[in-house]
This record gives sequence, C-alpha cells and structure tokens, in this order.
Amino acid sequence: MINLLPESHINQLRAAQHNTLILKYIFLSLVTLVLFVGIHVFTYTILKISEDSSNSITEENKSKISEYTNVKQTAQKYKANLSTAKALLNQNVSYTTGLFNIAYYIPKNVILQNIDLSPESIGVPVTLTARAKSYDDGIKLKDSLIKSDITKDASLLNLIDERANTNNGGDAGFSGIQKDYPFSVSINVIFNDKLFEPRSDTQKRAMK
Repeated sequence: MINLLPESHINQLRAAQHNTLILKYIFLSLVTLVLFVGIHVFTYTILKISEDSSNSITEENKSKISEYTNVKQTAQKYKANLSTAKALLNQNVSYTTGLFNIAYYIPKNVILQNIDLSPESIGVPVTLTARAKSYDDGIKLKDSLIKSDITKDASLLNLIDERANTNNGGDAGFSGIQKDYPFSVSINVIFNDKLFEPRSDTQKRAMK
C-alpha cells in the first residue's frame, strides 16, 4: 500500500494519537485520585463515627462507674455502721453480763451504787461503791467478792456509817436509800476474765 499523505500530516496524526493516549492516562489518573480520596474520606467518616460512638460509650461507662462508686461508698458506710452497731451490741451484752455476775455476789442488805466497767477493767484495780444496812453487811460484801470466781482480789477501802457525821449521830435528815442503807462501802476490786462470761444461773439469781 502506497502512503500518499505528506510526511507532515502523518506526524500530526501520530501526535494526535499520542495526545489521545495521554488524555486517557490523565483521565484514569484523575478517576484513581478521586477514588483514593473518596476511600479516605469514607474511612475517615467511619473512624469518626466509631470514635464518637466510643466516646459516648466511655462517657456512659464513666457515669455508671460514678454511680457504682457512690453505691459502693454507701455500702461501705452501711457496712461500717453495721460493724459499729455490732461492736456496741456485743459490748452492751458484755456489760450486762458483767453487771449480772457482780450482782450474783452481792449479799443481802447490800445494794450496788457505782462501778465503772470496760474491757480494760480486767486485771486492773477498779473501785466498787455500794451501800449496806450494817457494818457486817459491808464486810460480807468484801468477803463475797474475795471468794467469787470473777475476781483476783478485793480489799476494803472504807466502810463509813454516814449517820456518824450528823450532829446527833442518828438518821434524822436521812431519807430513802440513805436511811435504809446508811453505810457507804468502797472496795478495791481486781476482776478476772470471767467477769464478762455468761453464766446460766446469773440472771435467775439477779431476778430474784
């Protein structure tokens, strides 16, 4: 086949073909770039939504944790109050038992007036004060405590007939307990561990 086109025209056709090919590459590059940007935008959007969702869940969890912390603190406070109440209850029971045990050894014609009891009362001197109808009754109280199983020792501090302090030495001006129990008794007592131990016959004896 004989090409009758001039050389310049042939070169122009070749250049046009090259330009068309270049335009195709440019177009494909633009499409690829758009797709690339679109994918990145889509990915960023998904990540942003996930981040917002995570932040929302985190805030919700923080709120729940805060509520749980408040509930936990309330529960701990309640538990502490229960422990305190239990300790006080146990302590009160021990005091009651201790008083019953002391009352068990108080003889007839003697009434207990005052004594300070605490868990620290064991093994240390404690002053017990009482009132008695006679001097002998006061001595009986001291002897009864010495023989008891709740004391290590007991000694008489004083035994005073308060009527002797009056002008006429009688019971004029006295009334009530002072008149019926004119002798004031103070005894130094050292209790042992059995003071706060329950005993089956204590309450029966104390209630008679």
